[in-house]
Amino acid sequence: MVRYVGFPALVVAALSGCVQEGGSAREPPKQPEAATPTHVAVYTGWPTDSDGNGFLDQFTVTVHLWDERFHAAPLQLPGSFEVRLVVPGSATAEEKAVASWVFAGERAAAAMRPAAAGPSYEFRVSLLEAGSDRYDRLEVEPRVVFRGERGEVVQGRGGTIWLGRPNR
Repeated sequence: MVRYVGFPALVVAALSGCVQEGGSAREPPKQPEAATPTHVAVYTGWPTDSDGNGFLDQFTVTVHLWDERFHAAPLQLPGSFEVRLVVPGSATAEEKAVASWVFAGERAAAAMRPAAAGPSYEFRVSLLEAGSDRYDRLEVEPRVVFRGERGEVVQGRGGTIWLGRPNR
């Protein structure tokens, strides 16, 4: 009777080589003390109908603050965020603002989330908080203004989203 011990021995030898030595993965780079936001990246989630009345009224805005001189990771900085919904094509955010929200102090700090890319800020906004959600297919562009505690002011805009009654 012939025994084949070569294949199991090969598997054991191969698997024993799959051990990571030297501890944990590399630590992310530290944020420089002099980091100053120069760019705001704005991302939006899919709008939802939070109260079941047939009108899309709520969505999430995720914000990353970047220093263009320091590209390794987004920044985590104290300050306030103003989220505005603006009719696309408006020259200024004040010109055609449909709604706006301000997140400052503890509300802004509580919105910070760890993310794969680095720190981000996540805000859930609702047209119901700003008045009404009863729009026939409202096209808006989210704009975010960050005002840092050291006096920095930077803004960014997200892609166009549709709120109000869908499919009209």
